[in-house]
Amino acid sequence: MECDYLLCLFLVCCACFDIKTDRIPNRLNLAGLICGLCLSAACNGISVLPSRLLWAVLPAAVLMIFFKYRVLGAGDIKLLCVCGAFAGRRVIKVAALMFLLTALYGVIRLIIHALKGVYVRQKVHMSVPALAGMVILCVSEQLYGA
Repeated sequence: MECDYLLCLFLVCCACFDIKTDRIPNRLNLAGLICGLCLSAACNGISVLPSRLLWAVLPAAVLMIFFKYRVLGAGDIKLLCVCGAFAGRRVIKVAALMFLLTALYGVIRLIIHALKGVYVRQKVHMSVPALAGMVILCVSEQLYGA
């Protein structure tokens, strides 16, 4: 559970960088990956490391097609890799919530643009829905159990 709070703190840092500069620095992602693996080992035992490494690599392998078609940026994929290092298989839930919240945001923006009659192209900083997804996951697990 402690790892979840630290992951949320890491996602807050990423969201701040992402909103301010439109980028998530590689150094921040690397530090998050190392921290996530070390904390996972400290909280859950060293035997969890192979599993966490797998869940840290899996988002990159699965989401590479989205990067190829410019749906996601490389920083967003690396961010999910760090989430995998911290959260393990729960990264699937984080990614699903991230995509769901992003789609909801897109629909709301579309309705607003349709009502105004003006289309404004706008970037979505995926670190914000990732943070919101992780917070929702932590709260729901606290309320309803794992």
